[in-house]
Amino acid sequence: MNLKVRILFLIIVSSVLLCSCLNDSEESDVEITNNCAITDMVLGTLKRTVTTKKSSGEDTTYVTTISGNLYPMHIDQYKGEIYNVDSLPLGTDIKKIVFSSVSSDGTVGYRLTSGNDTLYSLSDSLDFTNPQIFTCYAYSGKAKKTYTVRVNVRKVDPDHFVWNCVAENAEFAALERLKLLRRHSDLFLFAEKEGNKSVFLSSTNSAEAWKVQSLRGDVPDDVSQIVCYKEAFYATKNGALVLSVDGILWSIASSAHFFDFVIGCSSNLLFVKSPDGLLNTSDFLTWTFDELDSSVDLLPNTDCSFVCTPMNFNTNFEYVLWAGRTADGQNVLWKNTLDITGVNRDKWSYYPFTEEVTYPLPEVKSPVMFNYDNCTLYLGCENDTLSLFYSSKDAGRTWKPEKDVYVHPYALRADRVTALVDDENYIWIVCSGSGQVWRGRINRLAVVNP
Repeated sequence: MNLKVRILFLIIVSSVLLCSCLNDSEESDVEITNNCAITDMVLGTLKRTVTTKKSSGEDTTYVTTISGNLYPMHIDQYKGEIYNVDSLPLGTDIKKIVFSSVSSDGTVGYRLTSGNDTLYSLSDSLDFTNPQIFTCYAYSGKAKKTYTVRVNVRKVDPDHFVWNCVAENAEFAALERLKLLRRHSDLFLFAEKEGNKSVFLSSTNSAEAWKVQSLRGDVPDDVSQIVCYKEAFYATKNGALVLSVDGILWSIASSAHFFDFVIGCSSNLLFVKSPDGLLNTSDFLTWTFDELDSSVDLLPNTDCSFVCTPMNFNTNFEYVLWAGRTADGQNVLWKNTLDITGVNRDKWSYYPFTEEVTYPLPEVKSPVMFNYDNCTLYLGCENDTLSLFYSSKDAGRTWKPEKDVYVHPYALRADRVTALVDDENYIWIVCSGSGQVWRGRINRLAVVNP
C-alpha cells in the first residue's frame, strides 16, 4: 500500500477511534464533526515562457516567474469545483503546479492515476494539463467531499496581434495615390495611377475580391484627401467642395469659399483648409473660420493626417488632431477640443516639438492616424518600407515607437500606405509597392458575438 495512502487511512481510523472515545466521555469538551470542505487554495510560484521579438523581427524566448497568489482560486462548494477565474498568462507551465497553501475543514487528498486517493502535501507538484480530483475527509471519518480542481491558462496572448494578408493586388502595387475609407461594412479604396482616378470596392467580410470603377463627374483633384462624412464622400476640385454618395459619381457641394483641400471631420463638423485659414461647417450652408493660437503659415499643406477622438470622461466633448508638413517642409501638429453641444468653441492649438519632447511626431511619408485600443496610432512609410506604429496616449504630445504590443508584420514593402479600423476592431492596411492588403487585430479586442 502506498505510504501516503497508509497515512490517510491511519488519519481516518484514528479520527473514528477518537470520536468513539469522546462519545464515551461525558466530560470532554472536544467535538469531532462531520465537516469536510476545502476553504482556500493559493497557487505558488509559477514558471512562464515568454515569446518576444528581436529588433530584427525574429522571435526569441525567455523564462520568467509569476506569483500564483495574483490569480485567486474560486471555490464553488455547491458544484464541488475549484478554479482560477482569471486565467494564467499564455506560456505558464501548468504541468508542475505547487500550491503555497491549502486550508480545509478535514484532511485533503488527491486522486492518483491509478484511481486511488493519497494524502496531499504542499511539496507535491501536480500536472494540471487536465483537471485534478481532490477530496476532503472529515476528521470524524464519516463524511467526505470531492472537488474537481482546474488551473486555467490562456490559450492565446491577449496582447498578441494576429495579422493576415487578405489580398495581394497587382493594380494596388502601382498606385501613386490611395485612400482607404469605410462606410459600415463596405470598403472604398480611392486610387490614382498616371492621372486615372478610380475606386476599388470591396467589403470587410470578403476583401479578397475588389471591383474597380472609374470616377466620374467633378472628380477630386487629389483622391488621397477624400473624407467620409455623414454617409457621403467629400473632397475638393479647383477650389470647390465636391461630394459623392456612391464614391463614383461626383458633383459640386459648395463654392462659398476657395477651398484648398478637405482636412477631416468630427462627429458633426467637416473641416476644410482655405488660403486664409481653417473653415468648418455642419450643413454646408454656414461656414465658420476657426481661431488659431499661432500663425496660419504653420498649418499643414502636404502629407496630412487627421483623427477625431471622443473624450472618455465627458461624452459632450471630443478632440481632433491634424498633422502634416507646412509649405516650407516643417513637420507640425495641431489640436482642437470640440464641444458637441456647440456651447463652447476652442482655438486650434499648435504643438511645437521642442527638445523637452522625448518622442515627437515622426517624419514619415504617406502618414495616417487612427484610434485604436484607447490610444492614437500613427503609421507611414520609411525607405519604401512600412514604418513602425507610433502611439500617443496623451492627445498627441508624445509619439512612442511601438516594438512589443502594437506591431504589424515585419518589413512590409510600401511606397505609400492607407489604413483604417473597422467595427470589429480590425486594422486594415493597404500598401502600394507590394499591393498587399493586411488585416490584423489584437486578441483582447476580439468582438464576441452573443
